[in-house]
Amino acid sequence: MSDKVSDKENKDKVDAVVESKVDAVVESKVDAVVENKVAVAVEEKDLPESSGKKAEKKSAKAKKTEKKKTAVKESKKADSEKEAKPEKEAEPVKKVKKLLKRTKPFKKINVTQKWIDDAKDVTEELGLNVSDSKKLLELVSKQLEESKVQAGEAVGVVTAQSLGEPGTQLTLRTFHFAGSAEVSVSSGIHRLEEIVDARRVPSTPIMFIYLKKEYACDKEKASKLAKKLEETKLADVAKIEEDFIQRFIGIRLNEKKLAHHDMTVEDVVKKLKKATRSKTTLEDNFIKLVPTAKTLKNARRLTKKLENMPIGGVQEIHKAMAVKEGDEYIIKTRGSNLVDVLVVEEVDSTRTTSNSIKEVQEVFGIEAARSTIISEILAAMGSARVNVRHLMLLADVMTRTGEVRAIGRTGVSGQKESVFARAAYEVTIKHLLDAAINGEVEKLAGVTENIIVGQPVKVGTGTIDLVMKS
Repeated sequence: MSDKVSDKENKDKVDAVVESKVDAVVESKVDAVVENKVAVAVEEKDLPESSGKKAEKKSAKAKKTEKKKTAVKESKKADSEKEAKPEKEAEPVKKVKKLLKRTKPFKKINVTQKWIDDAKDVTEELGLNVSDSKKLLELVSKQLEESKVQAGEAVGVVTAQSLGEPGTQLTLRTFHFAGSAEVSVSSGIHRLEEIVDARRVPSTPIMFIYLKKEYACDKEKASKLAKKLEETKLADVAKIEEDFIQRFIGIRLNEKKLAHHDMTVEDVVKKLKKATRSKTTLEDNFIKLVPTAKTLKNARRLTKKLENMPIGGVQEIHKAMAVKEGDEYIIKTRGSNLVDVLVVEEVDSTRTTSNSIKEVQEVFGIEAARSTIISEILAAMGSARVNVRHLMLLADVMTRTGEVRAIGRTGVSGQKESVFARAAYEVTIKHLLDAAINGEVEKLAGVTENIIVGQPVKVGTGTIDLVMKS
């Protein structure tokens, strides 16, 4: 009986040893470790078992180890496949990098990761093979080489000519938004003059208000928001009367107009009390306001104030309408107030903009003002196409000090370092006298001052000095 118990215990111990060791060992040594441990266990205990039972045990253990080996192989295979995937993805990147390095002028340029990623995306999107990809990169590199400006090129003069010539063809035009003559924007020479003079308030200030997704696709919501944004004055929703005998001001509210602007009578009464601090009574949409002023002159002044008193909407937004642009609705306005519009919950503040360059500078910064100058000049030029690099140069000159400056004696031209350049533009005597009093030095470094004194201009071939050997 004791022999049978010991046999059973030994059998359990052997199985446990085999199972624990098989899980921990590497695939290549699984068979060797299992056989070795089984043999040692049998020899030490000298198990009195028949050869048939031994064979059965060995076959059962072999099956178990085979299953575990298969599981280990599958897990290792899965891991190796995961590790191999990034290498396959990196292969196109390597090819593109090689192509870039073989292509002129990329040989001399440090190829950035962004260039590699962009080139990879384009070639994959177009489904190009290696030969076509090389041709594409060669074309890009050729255009890059041709777009470089030669040293000493008179870029300022070329820009002035490129903007001045088509500028003479422009007319005094005013465009209207479709469906409303009240929301319009000036174009042509008049608008171009406003931009280069850096006017604080344009003659026709407008805003392009983009909405968040849930409002941009719904015409009804966009139209409702447009009405909400429109500045509403008391005179827009009421008729104001004066009674000098009984000394009160009567305000008769129009319910239809109030409903159009999404307002109630109680809203108007609250704003009147807050703005005037006068005694007010309400009877059937008629507000009776008793002014604290004792003289008729002051009472009349209060009446004028009430007519222009804002009671709703955003100030300076005189007209707003929802129009469809592409797949979404946007709101175009007559009047501009970026600060108050951007805080409205429904508005997408990342895309909303204005044609008021000074206001854009104050709200978004100088880089945004530079971009606005370029886009507004392009819009003002209309069909007259000008290379955008000329506009970029003009915008850079106007904004390089960190503030938008006009092209004129109050801005760029009047603030040049050269005395002769300032004097050649306007008020010559004043500039020369001021320079003499302050002891300024003329370095003759620019174009204008060298022409005045009759020297070669330092542009083009004038940038090089030649010395001949005797």
